Amino acid sequence: MRDGAARAYILDQVNTTYTSVQYLILVGDDRQIPFYRMVDGTTIYPLVSIYERTTIGRRCIVHSGAVIGSDGYGFATEDGRHHKVPQIGSVRIEDDVEI
Repeated sequence: MRDGAARAYILDQVNTTYTSVQYLILVGDDRQIPFYRMVDGTTIYPLVSIYERTTIGRRCIVHSGAVIGSDGYGFATEDGRHHKVPQIGSVRIEDDVEI
């Protein structure tokens, strides 16, 4: 999809399916749309960072300043030197969670 077609398609689908949506945040451009899903009834306050490969369940509350899905302590020591280990997992937050 080119020239904003992906963005237009997503907005059309959201507006058609979820008529009560007040805010919609799209991250990325038409070349890459990160895999991120948030189910209905969840409240995300300002200044929250949500990384790709994150799923947040229903009726959750994520308070301001939370960072979800960022790298953890991903270092291994070899020959006295620290080497970054790729963080390849995902985050799944179930229903009714407050962070």
